[in-house]
Amino acid sequence: WGDGARGILAQSTTSEIIPNQVQTATDWVQVSLGTFGLGIRATGLYVWGPNDMGEHMTGTSLFTTPQEVLR
Repeated sequence: WGDGARGILAQSTTSEIIPNQVQTATDWVQVSLGTFGLGIRATGLYVWGPNDMGEHMTGTSLFTTPQEVLR
């Protein structure tokens, strides 16, 4: 839950006042939200949210859904 204004909640740019599942995947091992989102699944490392300074290692695009950056 929280401010999804910049895609931090991995569901477009909407905000939520109650806990929500991160997308439809059910195999998240760990998720951390702050300035951007970072999640670990059995298949790899995923990021989402603001990427103004290239913090996702994928250029500078805003991601409103989890993007795999390491397998």
